[in-house]
Amino acid sequence: MSQAVPASRAESLMARRGEIADSWYRAIAPTGFSPEPSGEIRRHLEELVVRLVTVLFADVADWEGARSAGRALVGLHYLHSETIGRTEEVLARELAEGLAPAELAALHPRLARLLSEVAVGFVEQAQEAALADQEQIREALLAEHARVERELRASEASLAEAQRIAHLGHWTWDIAGDRIGWSDEIYRIFGTSRSEFDGTLESFRRYVHPEDRDAVDRSVREAFPGGRFEFEHRIVRPSGEVRIVHQSGEIVRDTGGRPARVVGTVHDVTERKVLEEHRYMQRFLAMVSHDLRQPLSILLGRVGLLIGQAPSSLGDNEVRSLRAIEAAAQRIERLVDDIEDAVHIGAHHFEVQPTRLDLVEVLHETVEHQRSTASYHHITLTAPERVEGSWDRDRLGQLFANLLSNAVKYSPDGGEVRVMVRATGREVVVEVSDQGIGIPAESRHMLFEPFARLGIRGSRGKGLGLYISRAIAEAHGGRIWFESEEGKGSSFYVSLPIAP
Repeated sequence: MSQAVPASRAESLMARRGEIADSWYRAIAPTGFSPEPSGEIRRHLEELVVRLVTVLFADVADWEGARSAGRALVGLHYLHSETIGRTEEVLARELAEGLAPAELAALHPRLARLLSEVAVGFVEQAQEAALADQEQIREALLAEHARVERELRASEASLAEAQRIAHLGHWTWDIAGDRIGWSDEIYRIFGTSRSEFDGTLESFRRYVHPEDRDAVDRSVREAFPGGRFEFEHRIVRPSGEVRIVHQSGEIVRDTGGRPARVVGTVHDVTERKVLEEHRYMQRFLAMVSHDLRQPLSILLGRVGLLIGQAPSSLGDNEVRSLRAIEAAAQRIERLVDDIEDAVHIGAHHFEVQPTRLDLVEVLHETVEHQRSTASYHHITLTAPERVEGSWDRDRLGQLFANLLSNAVKYSPDGGEVRVMVRATGREVVVEVSDQGIGIPAESRHMLFEPFARLGIRGSRGKGLGLYISRAIAEAHGGRIWFESEEGKGSSFYVSLPIAP
């Protein structure tokens, strides 16, 4: 039985067998007449509950036991078509009551098979009974088939909804025919469609991350002797996005004991994995920033003291060396500042201190500073004379500096970087455009994530600038987005509300 369903579930149902039997009896009592006392019938039904729960949770299901339960109903003189219908309703409700979506998804295939086998046993026994009116039997069977089809479609719809919510899909693989069948949710998880997946093992392997294919093949091969497998691997969607999935499955054998097919589930665990890594990174960054802050402050203080004594005790070479040390320490200090910002963002403690100011003035200061350090680029600013609002001056300068430095960094020498400001009565939009190399399509979905390595030629950043920039924009009630074309450049946009 799948590990998604707790082992204690069978024990819980066994403890409730009398309650389930009572509910079962109340449901089928109006559908027939039995000469046996009601107490005796309830005792028989309680025995059938024990039998069915044993089949449902056994490692190797005894489907004949389920069919015998269906036949036993006929033996109790309940042989109307409505009897099996009410039986399935009661068992489906009682055996699945209280399950979470993931547990329901794991239990559903075997529960559906169990109810089907009970119905098969019931119908077989009914056919063997001495029923004179064969036409009545035919109509009953047709009606039962239609009802089962309706319930199956409803059950499949419920299962699909549960799988969508849980990001869990199920699949089958016919080994001899090499045909793989996916549920709708797996197509969503893999970011593909039925027309793009031809249902073969090789087609599936194309979605597996190249670095994980050997491990996936090995895990499946090693499952054949034992019959089960469970592992995680990465997939690559057609868009280039990488996701992490958890696979679990079971080998189904034919009557000769040979592997005939494989059934299993796929669970998209990307968000869970990202959250785990994020929490670990938060703890690590907090430790790093704390341990670096004090020695950096001491280093900068000592270097500043030495430089201040330069006229009387140091030569030109020594002063230049100290200046270089000071500049390097200041770069590390800025990195520590960014790390602390990242920690605060991850812990949802990132705040801004808005004051009344002129946004255009902040932009002028930022552009002038960037011009002084990027002499090989042409930076232009097109803006109204003033745009007043309530924003955090330091954070706004940090945001614009990040966008400008990126535009310069990824632009060729002599390239133009344009900054434009458009203001309405309710918001101001700042655009920073370059004529650089653009952003690879496969990297765009992770552009605003911390420490994202984007595969951009010449990239030397620490991967925090855009992450912090987005946090600054959102902390002001705004947003940030971009447009990019490889080989032609990128444009970043920041929209900020203008507070009255």
